[in-house]
Amino acid sequence: MTLSVGSVAAQAAPNDYPAGPPSGSVSVAVVAPGQAFIFSGSGFTPGEAIFVTITLSNPVAGGAIGSMGGGVSSSVPIIIKPVATPSSFTTTATATGTFSVPVELDKTGTYTLTATGKTSGVTVTQTVKVVAAAVNPSGNNVAGTQPGGLASTGVDAGVLVWSLVGAGALAAGVGTVVVSRRRSRASADA
Repeated sequence: MTLSVGSVAAQAAPNDYPAGPPSGSVSVAVVAPGQAFIFSGSGFTPGEAIFVTITLSNPVAGGAIGSMGGGVSSSVPIIIKPVATPSSFTTTATATGTFSVPVELDKTGTYTLTATGKTSGVTVTQTVKVVAAAVNPSGNNVAGTQPGGLASTGVDAGVLVWSLVGAGALAAGVGTVVVSRRRSRASADA
């Protein structure tokens, strides 16, 4: 057993540790026009100003191979180029070197969001697509909305069809039982 007498080494304060590697994220990668989402990032110097730039890009004629759809494949040139002046604003990193800002984009297209720390020079980038009727992989509209932005409160056509099929099967079963009982009574009376 060892007993140490004297001064104890000071423990490092939380701010003495370097920030983690820079990273950026968006809460939703495909949105409808006007739908809010969050652009956030980490790895910045605590308290530094962060310059955020949003640039709209749209596909136009020029360079990659693609498919025309409908089973017809073709070489379709595509170039992504900026078509609008970038929109920008400034935010401030938190004490932990992170930021989080709400963003709404009104026009359809592909947007590049870039955040650059003015002191550290750290840069993070994310891409968001704004589509007229944003659909998630399950086939439902983004955020349960219809293209007009209203909540989807109606019955899905598939559910309605299967409900009608079930009701028809139930009615056929009840009809079979009624006819069967009538025949049984008729043969018992005879």
